[in-house]
Amino acid sequence: MASFLRELTTWLRRLAPDAHFVGGCVRDCLLGIAPESLRDFDLVLPGDPWPAARRLARALGGSAFRLHEEERIVRIVLAATDDRSLRRQVDLAATRGTLADDLRARDFTINAMAIPVAADLCSERAIVDPLGGRRDLAERRLRFCSPEAPLADPLRTLRGIRFCHQLRFALEPETARQLRAAAPRLGTVARERIRDEFFLLLETSTAPDGLRDLERYDLWPHVVAEPPAVEPSARALSAWLATSQRWRSDPTLGPPIVRYLEESISEPRGRELLLRWAACLWPTLGSPADLAAADRRGRHLRLSGREITFVRHALAAATEALELAQRWPVSPRERLRFFRRARDAGPGAILLAASVADAPAWPPLLQEAFHRLEQSLAPLVTGRDVMRLLGLKPGPWIGRLLDAVEEERADGRLTTREEALDWLRRVGPALARAAGAPLPPDPPPGDSA
Repeated sequence: MASFLRELTTWLRRLAPDAHFVGGCVRDCLLGIAPESLRDFDLVLPGDPWPAARRLARALGGSAFRLHEEERIVRIVLAATDDRSLRRQVDLAATRGTLADDLRARDFTINAMAIPVAADLCSERAIVDPLGGRRDLAERRLRFCSPEAPLADPLRTLRGIRFCHQLRFALEPETARQLRAAAPRLGTVARERIRDEFFLLLETSTAPDGLRDLERYDLWPHVVAEPPAVEPSARALSAWLATSQRWRSDPTLGPPIVRYLEESISEPRGRELLLRWAACLWPTLGSPADLAAADRRGRHLRLSGREITFVRHALAAATEALELAQRWPVSPRERLRFFRRARDAGPGAILLAASVADAPAWPPLLQEAFHRLEQSLAPLVTGRDVMRLLGLKPGPWIGRLLDAVEEERADGRLTTREEALDWLRRVGPALARAAGAPLPPDPPPGDSA
C-alpha cells in the first residue's frame, strides 16, 4: 500500500474507526489502478464528520472545510505538491441511513461499493457490495443503482457518458433508456457542474465519440448553448488530438509544446483542454459573429474571462495562421502583427491550424512563437518618448505609433533607440495625423535624449 494511503488509513483507524471508503477510490483500486496514483478519497461515517475531519486534516497537514452543510460533507485539501496532477483531497460525509441505504442512493453500481477503514483499501475480501458492482466492473458495464438515480441528480446522465469513455465501459440497456429519458433534466443542473463534467469528457482519448454520444442521448443541447453540429465538431476534435500527439513527439518542438499545453489558464483546466474545446468550435468559424457565439458558449459553460479570451484569440489566430501558411514565406512585419494579435494563444492557434492542413510554415512559426513567449524584447522607445518627441497628448495614437516602431524593427530597419527616435521625427507626424492625433501647431523641438 502506498505511503500516503497507509498514513491516511492509520489515522482513520484512530479518528474514525467506523468509517468506510466508498465510491471512486474503491472502484479504481478494483480496476487495478496503483494506490499511489489515487488523488480523491471518499469516505462515509456515522454522524457528523466535522470533528474527525478537523483532526484528520491537522494530522495530514491539510485544511478542512464544509463542502455541503446540508449534506454534512467535509473536504480536506492537502498541501499542494510540485506535481499538480497528484494533489489529493479527502471527502468525509455522514452516512445516509444505513451503509446499504447510502450505497443504494449512489449513481452507478461500480461506485456503490464500500471497504471499512479497518481493512486495506484494495482488499477485495472486505468489500460491501449490495448491488453487484464487482460483477459490473468485471463485465465493464455501467448501470444505474436505481431508476431514481438520474432523477435524483440529472448530472448523472452526463457523468454516465463520461464514465463510458473514461473507463471504456458500455451502458447497460435499461440504464441507456433511463439516461435518455432523463436528458431534459440536465438543463436544471448548475452550469459549473455541467462544465466540470463536460471537460472531464473532453479530457478522454475518445472524446470525439463522447460528443457523438451526447447527441445520441439528447444531452448535447443541454450541455452547450447554441450547440454546433456534433459531427463536424467531432471530426475537428479528432484532427486536433492527432495533431497534438504528433507535435508532442517532435524531438525539437515537443518539449516546449508539452509545457505550453499543460500550463493552466484557470485551475484545473490547462491550455490543452481549452484548445480541445476550441477545436469543437472550429468548424463554426467563418465570421466575427462566430467568435461572438464562441464567447457566448464559453459564458454559458461558466468559463472564466481569461479562458474565454484565450479561446477567442486561438480561434481568430488559427484562421489567420492558415492564411499566412498559404502565402508562406511572409515578411517579419506580418509575423509580428500575427503574434501581437494572437498573444499567448499563438502556439495553440498554429497547432489548431496545423490540424486542418499540413504546411511548411508550421515548424518555423512554432519556433518563433515560443521564442517570443520566452524572450520578450524590451521596446526601443516608450509612450513617454513618443509624446515628448512629437508633442502629443495621451491617446490611442500612442499605441499605434509604438506598434509602427516595432513593425519597422521586425523588418530589420530599426535596431537601436536612436534609430527609432530619428525615424519618429521623420514619419511620426504623418502617422500621428493619420491616427487622428491632435498635433501641436508648431513642430516640436528636437528630442535631447
